Amino acid sequence: LSIFSRKKRHPMKFTINDNIIFLDSYLLTGFNLSKIADVYTDIHKLVGELDYSKIRLPITQMSTQELEYCINDVQILSKYAEYYEKNYLTIGFMPMTSTMIASRVVSKKVKELHVSKEVYQLMQSCYPSSKQEYEYIISFFTGAYTHGMLYNLFQTHENCLKFDVDSEYPYAFMLPEYPIGKFRKVSLQSNSKETINNVLENFACLIDCTFYNIKTKTGVTIFSKNKIISYGNAIWDNGRLYSADFIRVRITQIDIQTADLHYSWDKLVYNDISFAKKGYLPKYFRLSIAELYDAKNKLKEPAKHDENIQIEYMERKKELNGQFGSCICKLQFTELLYQSGWIEKEKDVDFSKIKISKNKLPQWGVFCTSVSRNIILSAVAKLKYGNEKIIKNYLYSDTDSIAVKNKPYVLETFNKINAERKEYNQKWIDELNLKELFPNTDFSKMGTFDNETYNSKTGQLEPLKRFKTLGSKRYIVEKFDGTIETTVAGMRKKAFIEYCEKNNLDFFQTFDDKLILSYDDADKLTTYYCDDIVTKEVTDYLGNKQKVTSYGYVSLIPTTFGITISDALKLLAVEKGDNLI
Repeated sequence: LSIFSRKKRHPMKFTINDNIIFLDSYLLTGFNLSKIADVYTDIHKLVGELDYSKIRLPITQMSTQELEYCINDVQILSKYAEYYEKNYLTIGFMPMTSTMIASRVVSKKVKELHVSKEVYQLMQSCYPSSKQEYEYIISFFTGAYTHGMLYNLFQTHENCLKFDVDSEYPYAFMLPEYPIGKFRKVSLQSNSKETINNVLENFACLIDCTFYNIKTKTGVTIFSKNKIISYGNAIWDNGRLYSADFIRVRITQIDIQTADLHYSWDKLVYNDISFAKKGYLPKYFRLSIAELYDAKNKLKEPAKHDENIQIEYMERKKELNGQFGSCICKLQFTELLYQSGWIEKEKDVDFSKIKISKNKLPQWGVFCTSVSRNIILSAVAKLKYGNEKIIKNYLYSDTDSIAVKNKPYVLETFNKINAERKEYNQKWIDELNLKELFPNTDFSKMGTFDNETYNSKTGQLEPLKRFKTLGSKRYIVEKFDGTIETTVAGMRKKAFIEYCEKNNLDFFQTFDDKLILSYDDADKLTTYYCDDIVTKEVTDYLGNKQKVTSYGYVSLIPTTFGITISDALKLLAVEKGDNLI
């Protein structure tokens, strides 16, 4: 038995006797079994009332219903395995994740454009040459911006709009903000302030710096507590920095521009700056994205009516979105072995060999999210109306979306942003000759804000009736048609709706920090692992007895679910808001 795993208890691949290989279908598709069935097969996953809590043994007689479930699940995975073998399995290569599949698109484009030599030279020059350099670059990575506006938390807002960025990460890769040369250090002692500012303005920079007496000036909080190296006397807004005597962070020059939109500070001290030539990413990478974007857009409508086209559409969409993951997917410097238990040991990483197989740089992933946060937070900054001190019309952001109050000024602001972006996009569209290569696709829409509350079929605005957020990944929405939807991290999608309907409760009043769902209502399981060898006589639900030896086991145990909000956050939302207003 050979096991490949990046996390303890989460094998990605294991091989038996060198000839039977098991792969994790979720890592390949990003879908649960039901979704795999809907996309890749003409069958559906069975759903019903199987009681998984019943004790079963190897000798327990299976019911007809249980057998049907087992056969159906295997048929779904068998169908996907056929698709995988036909489309992705080649001699000497077995992709284990969707990002590995996405990487093949770029490799194909490199060969098509006959730029293998140029790519090789780029990787040899710019890919990190050591573990230390690699980990330093990756330490600047911060994820997408997901947060609720502090002064609009806990309140139910009526008549709201939602805007989504069109292909945010793919669009971010099209912009001229990326390091395309080798990083070098700035000598902070021997260079003038003017020279350093010139570097920050004209180069792609990785900056270790300290802000002194920093605080939000718009009510929007950006810096995440778990990405701040050190801080003094800080006040937090649900894990984001409200104010502090000082914070030390690792960011890009784009992040400084973004911070300047929403924070004020007395002094900014640079501890370390690495800089590289800034510009557009190589054409082979951007043309790969353009080709996938074109395919996704052409297939979107036909996919609604043809199952075969639906599969192709989902694959192109995954490959498009997977380009970001294939950039930032972290190298592993330890390996996990299973030898009568999990063993972790250091692994030798030969960067000279790694460079040969790469066609993307990890720093591109670092800058992609930096650009994407700027896209969202620069739009939010423009929502400040007149002489307002705080941005009252802004409600919530989630990676590539913004929820706002429905005001004429807000609609005008997004229309203006979109017009400016479309005009700006013409430069890279022309540079890549996309109009000639893909004449039926409007690339100028990339990066613009789609109004999700606008019905293109009727030509009517259909605002959200109600919106309420309790913080990051905690919100409830009533749509124009009266449909209620919730998103709560850790909670089953429909658990809250079912709980309110069963107990005849008001959705929006119940959605607060007093919410606690019981075992039955939460329908949520927690995991318990045992690595001991256990031998025990067990009685199944039919009364059969059998002596069973388990060489370690996992128990899935029902648990409750509750929403908690700190008193400090509640006070902050009221007291600080009053001061700013």
